[in-house]
Amino acid sequence: MKIIFVVCFCLLYHYFQGFSHPMPNTIVEMYIYPQKIRMDIKIPLTDMFIAYKKNIPKIPDAQINKDLQTYFTKHIHIQNNSKNNEKITFLSYNINETNSPIVGKYEEIHFLIEYTSEYVQNKREIILFYDAILHEIANHQALVILREDWENGFFKENPPISLGTVALDIPTNTILPISIQLEKGSPWKSFKSMIFLGIKHIQEGTDHIFFLLTLLIVAPLTKENNQWKQRKSKRKGLFDILKIITSFTIGHSITLLLGSMGIVSFSSNWIEVLVAFTLFISAFHTIKPIFPEKEYYIVFFFGSIHGMAFSYTLSHIPLNISSLLSSILGFNIGIEIMQFIIIILAFPCLFIVAQYSFYKHIRNILGTISLFFSTWWIYQRIQIIF
Repeated sequence: MKIIFVVCFCLLYHYFQGFSHPMPNTIVEMYIYPQKIRMDIKIPLTDMFIAYKKNIPKIPDAQINKDLQTYFTKHIHIQNNSKNNEKITFLSYNINETNSPIVGKYEEIHFLIEYTSEYVQNKREIILFYDAILHEIANHQALVILREDWENGFFKENPPISLGTVALDIPTNTILPISIQLEKGSPWKSFKSMIFLGIKHIQEGTDHIFFLLTLLIVAPLTKENNQWKQRKSKRKGLFDILKIITSFTIGHSITLLLGSMGIVSFSSNWIEVLVAFTLFISAFHTIKPIFPEKEYYIVFFFGSIHGMAFSYTLSHIPLNISSLLSSILGFNIGIEIMQFIIIILAFPCLFIVAQYSFYKHIRNILGTISLFFSTWWIYQRIQIIF
C-alpha cells in the first residue's frame, strides 16, 4: 500500500510540476571578432535586482554605466595564454519586456560588454569565469551560446551554438568556469561565408525579389503615349535590363560600403519604410510608366536606399578596415550572384511570353500584387516607428 501511495504522489508531483513556471536563466551570447570579443548578456530583471541590490533606471546615465562596469569587471573574467584579463568595456544596457512561452511576461535587462584584442590574444581557446547573479542566487544558471565567430564564417543568421552552462557545482560549492574551444578560422572562411550570407539575404528578402521582378517584367516592352506597348528586340531588351541592373548595383554598392563603414547612418526603421516605398513606385510603374527614359537614374536612387538596408547586416560588426572591406566585398558578391540567378531564370521566360496578348494581364497582376504587399509593408513598418 505504501508503494502505491509513493507512486501516486510522484505522479501527481510531476504532473503539477509540468504546469509550474521555471525561473528564467541568464543567456550569455558571445560574438567573436578578430580584434574584439563582445557579450550580450540577458538577465531577468528581478534576479538582477537581487544580486545587484540597486534599482537600475530605464534611462542610463554616466554614473550608472560606471557602477555597472565595476560590477561586471568583478564578476566576469576571460583567461587565456595563462593570463587573467580583467579589463572590460561596458557599452550599454536596455530593459525589455519579454514574452516567454515558458514563464509568460517578464522584464529582461540586456547588457553589452566588450573585451579588446589588447587583453585577449587567442580567441580560439577561452576560459570564461562568470558568477554575475550566481554569487547571490545559488540555483541560477548562465547559458553561454555562440552567436558570431567572424574568423570561422559563423554569423548570427545561423542557429546559435551552445558553449556550455555556468552553474554552482554542488560537491565543491564553487562556480566553475567553462572552457571554450573554437574551431580554427581564417579570413578565407569568412569571405566565403559572407558570399553565402549575401545570397541568403536576397533569398529571404521578399520585398527585394518583388522589386527585381517589377523591373524585369517591363524590360521587354517599349513605351508609347505613356502606355506600355509592343515588345523590344531581344538584344535591346537584354541591353536595357543590364543597364538598369548595373545602375541599381552601383547605387546599392556605394551605400552598402558607406553604411557598413559607419560613414553615413540612417534610422533602420525609416530605411525599411523607404525600401517598401521603392517597391510601391516600381509596382505602379509596371502598370503605367511613370518615369519613362529615366529608369537608370531612378533605379540608381532606389539602389542606394536598398544598399542602406543591406548595410545594417554588417554595420554592427567591429572589424578593422581590411576585414570589413573583405566582408563587404563578399556580401556584395553574394547579392549580385543571387540577382544574376533571378535575371537568368526570369528574363528569358518573360521575353517569350511578352509576345502574347495575355502578357498585359500578367504584368498588371504582378503590379497589383506588388502594390498590395508594398502598401502593407509600408503600413507595418510605419506602425513600428510610431
